[in-house]
Amino acid sequence: MCDQWITFRSSLAGVVTDVRILPTRIEWSVAGQRQVIEMMPASAISTVTISRAGYSKRILDVVGCGRSVRFRTTRAIAEDAKRILDERDERVVIDSGDAVRRTDVARPADDLEAPDDFEEACLRLLGF
Repeated sequence: MCDQWITFRSSLAGVVTDVRILPTRIEWSVAGQRQVIEMMPASAISTVTISRAGYSKRILDVVGCGRSVRFRTTRAIAEDAKRILDERDERVVIDSGDAVRRTDVARPADDLEAPDDFEEACLRLLGF
């Protein structure tokens, strides 16, 4: 898995920013400065949408955990960033940096079976 998914320049609240979308987070800083100004964990992102902002620009709206960030950028970059952020829903990032599909990890609820003597097992766990 790559360390960095996409980097682009954006306008955020009237300030030109450098944006980096990484496997674990989105971070942005004032253009030309290395210090990270803001960051949003990838696990906190709930919705990513694109809307028009004039003739050639688009707004990439990233919503998560009570806050919304609107990046103004070109159409191509906005669509690439949205695709990448939507794909991250299908992956689970593991500490080693590898990614696996969630469908490989999670079991459907239909496959789970209750033990034959569920009440007796519960009483045994409680010490009765």
